[in-house]
Amino acid sequence: MLATVSFRPQSAEISGPARAQLDRVAQSAKDMRMIEVRAYASGADFTEARNVALARGLSVRSYLLDHGVVRTRIEIGASASDGNGPGADRVDILGP
Repeated sequence: MLATVSFRPQSAEISGPARAQLDRVAQSAKDMRMIEVRAYASGADFTEARNVALARGLSVRSYLLDHGVVRTRIEIGASASDGNGPGADRVDILGP
């Protein structure tokens, strides 16, 4: 795993500490062929939580593209949960 980025509930905004993590990922991912962005969100409404998760994945993807990860294929997956498990509001970035 390259990084795990935490998010506030119901938010897709990338915080300051998350930016530092993503900057490190951007440096190492520039030479990779593919990375996977797995986004998670919690909430009582499954559809809304999945939409938040997708927004988080797209936000991370955009951040990486803006920081030079342009030749790497970035796949995004989004999942929703009821919030009972730990770390439900996060994005995991996985490399080869």
